[in-house]
Amino acid sequence: MTVATDEFVYHVIRETTDILYDYGDSQSRGMYTTLEEANEAAREDLFREYEMSELEEYSEVANGDGTVHVNAGTGEVDFVVKVVARRGSQSGPNAVKRDVYLVMRTETTSSRGRISTTAGVYQHEDSANEAAERELRKAAGITNWRDRRKFKGVFREEYDLDGFFEGAATIKAAEVGGCEKEITVVVQRRLLE
Repeated sequence: MTVATDEFVYHVIRETTDILYDYGDSQSRGMYTTLEEANEAAREDLFREYEMSELEEYSEVANGDGTVHVNAGTGEVDFVVKVVARRGSQSGPNAVKRDVYLVMRTETTSSRGRISTTAGVYQHEDSANEAAERELRKAAGITNWRDRRKFKGVFREEYDLDGFFEGAATIKAAEVGGCEKEITVVVQRRLLE
């Protein structure tokens, strides 16, 4: 049985690792309805910011499922740009959108315990992922790469295999009035019934 490619949604994910400052994150760089578009976007992603001469290493591999996986590095920063295919609910202009995407934030402190809130509800996965990234960075006081490098706690951003954002930040006790605070932000898909 052959599965039609329009049943899939292709996500381009960039993983960045800053070797000097022991920092890493993942970003959704786009969502595509065809494998060809996604592979081309993955190949071009780094070249929107870097020239080939700035990359000390660059390699591209085609996986068994036809998706592209790019490894590159500048000496201080390593990059992986990959295409992740998943069964999609995105089918066409007249398709009924039955999925919604929740941005969930959980804050845990020793003094107040665990508090979970819904930070937003979105119709599109990319919008939810972007909002979740902003929510985590805002909670941690991070507005740019310099802030990330100065951040004194644990900070993690990544995407799971389904393309959903997952991130966490642990803020040290001195910065939050004597108790350590852990913030977790995730995107979850829910089916409307």
